[in-house]
Amino acid sequence: NRVWFTDWFGTWRTDDITQARPNWRSLENGHEEVVVHTLASSAAGAPLFSGVADVAGFRHGTLDAYPTRADRLPHDQSGDGVQDVNSIAVYEDDPNYVYMVGNIRRNETGKAYRSTDNGQTWQVINPVLVPSLPDDTAGGRIAVSGTDPDRIVWLPMNKLPYFSSDGGRTWHETTGITYSQIVPDFWNPSISLASNTTGTQMFYVYHPRAGFFRSSDGMRFEAVERNGLPPSNASYFFLRAAPGLDGEVWLSLETQGLYRSSDYGSTFIKVADVLEARLFAFGKGKPGSPWPAAYILGRVRGESEEGIFRSDDGGSSWIRINDPRVLFGSGAKILEGDRQVHGRVYVGTSGRGIYVGEPAGTYGELVVGGKSVRLSLARQSYEVELPFGTQEVPEVELVRVETGPFGPEGTEAAEASLEVSLPQSVPGTAVVRLLGPDGSALHTARVALRARTVPDLQASVAGMPLPSGSTDRLTLQGTVSVHITTDAPAELVRSVSVALAPVRFAEVVHDERIQVYHGATLPDAVELDTRDFDDGAYDLTVRLETVTGSWAERTGRVVLDKTLGYPGCRTTTAYGCSGLLRGAFPFPPRAITRSTCGNCLSTWCRPKWQLPSI
Repeated sequence: NRVWFTDWFGTWRTDDITQARPNWRSLENGHEEVVVHTLASSAAGAPLFSGVADVAGFRHGTLDAYPTRADRLPHDQSGDGVQDVNSIAVYEDDPNYVYMVGNIRRNETGKAYRSTDNGQTWQVINPVLVPSLPDDTAGGRIAVSGTDPDRIVWLPMNKLPYFSSDGGRTWHETTGITYSQIVPDFWNPSISLASNTTGTQMFYVYHPRAGFFRSSDGMRFEAVERNGLPPSNASYFFLRAAPGLDGEVWLSLETQGLYRSSDYGSTFIKVADVLEARLFAFGKGKPGSPWPAAYILGRVRGESEEGIFRSDDGGSSWIRINDPRVLFGSGAKILEGDRQVHGRVYVGTSGRGIYVGEPAGTYGELVVGGKSVRLSLARQSYEVELPFGTQEVPEVELVRVETGPFGPEGTEAAEASLEVSLPQSVPGTAVVRLLGPDGSALHTARVALRARTVPDLQASVAGMPLPSGSTDRLTLQGTVSVHITTDAPAELVRSVSVALAPVRFAEVVHDERIQVYHGATLPDAVELDTRDFDDGAYDLTVRLETVTGSWAERTGRVVLDKTLGYPGCRTTTAYGCSGLLRGAFPFPPRAITRSTCGNCLSTWCRPKWQLPSI
């Protein structure tokens, strides 16, 4: 007689359908298809706040139970709430101060809220009460100063930023930013607004089409140009200030990787080993470390598959913290590190709710050739990728480490010892055993050692990394040096070459490829004199081949521009400037204008002709 059915709201069940009035129960815990917009972790109080679609979001006071109605953020159905919560900001020095913004889709309105008790109660601080804001101000992103809980910046959807110095009682439109599409909709989780969490008061705004901005007061923003950030078409980007570090701000740009600045965004450098960062967040740092934990969903050097990685040393090294065989169903949408527990991280999905990951008990660390592997009771198999050409087992260090919950073997593990058996050569398998006081094996871990099948190859031009993105490019003038580095042993290098291929109408002309260098050894540097080539756009390719038959190649777009204004790009008809033109034709041009080439992004002078009257 038991009957089940499902609808938009979840799963229902009655234990006796034959009754005149069957009693239906909703089995909703863990079943609602929650689409997560945003996550925020608090350094004290509730460890997590979530902003989701349809049902606003929740204050998660515990991670061991489903949130109740009392935990829900102000929802539209209560008459004074929102449908979606898009952004949540927690004041660093006193997490009782929490701000959030959301929207109501049916009438395209929204609200902003403030809490002074760590999200247990909320007060509206939005356009309904503030005539200085437009009526359609909704959703977007919000940030609170690192030095003043009343100083906030709100970046609504399809609006310019607004600023308040009194906790949202009055608002003023900021200056310095003119692009109003920084937050185009509520489905994109990109974080385009951030603020310092300590020390100097500073707000940051970024969008690929608008650029990078900062403000020391939240009201007057200035553009920061030529700061090392590449041109980008990233759809997902995450701008975050590092907790506890004054002026440390990082930006992830999907396939262009991860960038970090230690001077309030004046200069950015690329985090070397991050090849792709689709999602990015900070969390509580490792005990004794000055750095917060950094998390990415992406790819790092030495890993062929995408995963979630953590760095505890400012991005110098990364470890995988997920099993590549276990993913997230409907797709990961937002990442947040826990601010109270090191190693704990949250993943918000596009329809499967929120996942939380914590380190399993770690009993040892095996370091092989500088590559570290944390050994856990939860895993038996590991892999270490060594540089190309490695045949001998490099120096090995085995360290006893005790972190995290060990489970039922904890007592024995605390008194255990380690032993390791190494292979004769690479490839091979190192076997690590955790031994109890009586010598019995409590756990066995097998660590496969293998060398990269292709060499690692890096190239720089004129002191700058060879561009890697589809829109990145370097403008070169005069004689520049191309420096090439590789992990391939010299005896395994068969040939090295550097070549230029012209680009016309956005297409690479491979048939006109020009060889700049070819040799059997790795040169100290290859000198490239731009005056030997026509101006315009080229693909610069560096290729290394080995005696084993493997090869590696790096290609980047460069623009040769000898005269700063006359690139001679063959995708257009380019003319010289006024002095040349006026003496070259029987009648002078009416005007001289500057144009931009859509192929190489250089500029040149172009005449406008006025035919003489007859």
